[in-house]
Formats: sequence, structure tokens, C-alpha cells
Amino acid sequence: MHRSMLIIAVTLESIRSDVIGGSDRVFLEIFKKLLRNNVQVIIITSITGYKLFRYNCKLNAKYFIVSRTKLDALIERKYSKLLVFITYIMRILKMIISLKSLLCLLRYADNNDRIIIYTPGDFMPNAISAGLLRILIKKSFWATHIHFLIPPPLYRGLSLLADLAAFSLQRISLHIIKKIADMIIVVNFYVHQRLIKLGVPKSKIFRSNCGIDYELIQKVPPVSCKYDACFVGRIHPAKGVFDLIKIWEKVVKLKKNAKLAIVGSGSSEYVNALISIVRKKDLHKNIFLLGFDPLPYRVMKSSAMLLYPDHEAGYGWGIAIAEALACGIPVIAYSLPVYKEIYDDVIWYVKYRDYDEFADKILLLLENKGLRSLIGNRGREYVKRYDWSTIVNNLLCEIMRRISRET
Repeated sequence: MHRSMLIIAVTLESIRSDVIGGSDRVFLEIFKKLLRNNVQVIIITSITGYKLFRYNCKLNAKYFIVSRTKLDALIERKYSKLLVFITYIMRILKMIISLKSLLCLLRYADNNDRIIIYTPGDFMPNAISAGLLRILIKKSFWATHIHFLIPPPLYRGLSLLADLAAFSLQRISLHIIKKIADMIIVVNFYVHQRLIKLGVPKSKIFRSNCGIDYELIQKVPPVSCKYDACFVGRIHPAKGVFDLIKIWEKVVKLKKNAKLAIVGSGSSEYVNALISIVRKKDLHKNIFLLGFDPLPYRVMKSSAMLLYPDHEAGYGWGIAIAEALACGIPVIAYSLPVYKEIYDDVIWYVKYRDYDEFADKILLLLENKGLRSLIGNRGREYVKRYDWSTIVNNLLCEIMRRISRET
């Protein structure tokens, strides 16, 4: 990529500085490579996003920080869709007010620079801010990721208000992206087809996998404690963590000392609810909430398998699955279409919300070490194709090809 190019990344949605979601992981890998190649990068983010990317992840870019709102701290203590919505609106307004200052920054760039605007997801603050920049900067090119489409209200099992808010906010973002973005990057065929049905021009869409740092995963040592299974992901009903309790309760009936590790964090509302259910069912000696870990592979390597009862990853990609396969352990997941597209038959599938079948397959693997080893070795070899170095190179080449075609 040519050094005279300037990349502006708009990522305003970060709320908790210790949480790295799937879209953030993709963003980090792309920009690590860009910065290693000495490309000029400006990252527009919130103060929590700055702490995450600059200090936790060591991205040494130029940062343009949209100041923290008082609601950010409140959301960190008590998550609610209404507070998130209000915060989004405030960040968008602050971004609009700050656009004049940002455009002044851009004057320092060479007049011949091509400016790429990138958004790691379709969150509304990103979409509106990036859309405005794309309109104001005539020579710019806007590329955005869309990782999954939020299902219609009530599908996710949350409250009607929460489901409706999430669904509606994404639809607003999608409308802006459809009209203004130059390139839409999707991670599976399902999202590709749904976007076309929603009126997105096929020519704008590019299919790109997510990935893993295969070499790093091989080097990371396991933790000392051994677990019969683990889950890695956000603590949220849509991720299936509350399904896990019901599944593991069935496992414990036949294997009393079975240990499940849950790696991840989330809002205090859901974390406290999970802790309460574990205690109520007297599973505190069988289920261990370990919190967020930037290197979850350590727990994966100390576990017999990964359990992935995610309700929504079928609309995304499932990075934790690939990481577990790279660790050489089996994966059991709900039978959602996208998994067969990405992982073929190297993972074990269970009918959606069939807790009995899920528990039976867990017990079968626990009783057969040889079978676990066979499945794990096969998965480790299969997932090499998803190493980040290959994924990022292909993506950046496609962005440059599209820019060259337009000039």
C-alpha cells in the first residue's frame, strides 16, 4: 500500500475498555499491518476506544478523540439499550461539531493523498460519522465491515424494547451504508445474500473471512488448571451463556466433578444474573467465571473442548471456534448454516437449543480421549487457512483494486 495514502478509521462505539469484540479484532489486525507498512492512520474514537487501541493493543496511530460523555460511566455501571442509544446520539453530535477540527487535520496531508475511510462495523455512530466524512471529502473511499445482521424483534429472546432498538438502529445504519459506502465487507454468504435482498448493490459487496493469529496461538502456554470444557465470548443471552447453565446442569448429573470455564465479560446486569443462576443451581463448584482474558487460548488449551451455543454467530463468523480449533480441541456448536460454510464438518453440530443432545455429545467426548485427539488434530490443520496474514493481505489488495478502478 502506498505511503502517500491516508486511512481514517471511525470507531466510536466502544463502551467498556476491557472488551474486544469480533469487529474490534478484525480492525486491530488490519491496522497492525497498515502501521507496520508506515501508512498514515488517523483513528477517530471515544476515550475508552483510545485506551483500548492505544494502550492495551499498542496501535501507534494519530488519534482524534471524541470526548467522553457522562453517560459512558453510567453505562459501564449499568447497561441499558436506552442509555446506549442516548450515548450514540451524543457521540454523533460531538463528532459533527468536531468535523471542522478534523478537516483542519487533513490539510496537513499531501494534496495528492487518497483518503480511505474505514469503519469496523455498522454501529450508528460509525455509519453517520463516516458517511458525513465521505460526503465532505470528495476524493475519499469508504469501506466498512458488516459482520452480522440483527434478527427481527423477539428472535434473540431479549425484551421487545431491546430487540426493537437494536434492530432499528442497525436498519438506519444499513440505509446510510447502502447509499454512501463504496465497499461493504461481509464475513459469510448469509449476510451477502440478505444485503442484496435489502437493496444493496451486489457490486459493493466483498466476501472476506475473519481470521486467527495461528503462530501466536501455538506459542501460548496453557493455564495450570484443567477444565472439562470452556466457553469464550461476551456474557450476553444472545451468546448462549444461559443455555450453557442448562446444558452443564445435565452434564453434572452424570459427571459430578465436571468443570466448565466461562471466559468473557459483559454488562453487570448479565454477569450478575449468570452468577445468581449458578449459585441458585448449586453449580459454583462446576462453573467458573474467569472474566475477560486477552489470550483466551490459555484456557482453551487447558480444556477438553469448546462449547459454543451462540444464537447469533450464525449471522457472523465465530472467531472463538477457529481459535479453539487452532488449539487442537473439539468444538460443539448449534447447527447454524454459517458454520458449515466456514468450518465444514470439523466441528460437532447440535440441533438449536437441544440441551439433551448437547450434553450427550459433551459426555461422549469426555469419555473418549482418543476421539478428542483425532478431532482436535484435524481441526488444527483445517484452520490454518484462516491465518490473519493471508486474510488481511487479500482484503487490502481488494480495497486497492477497487480504488484503482475508480481513479
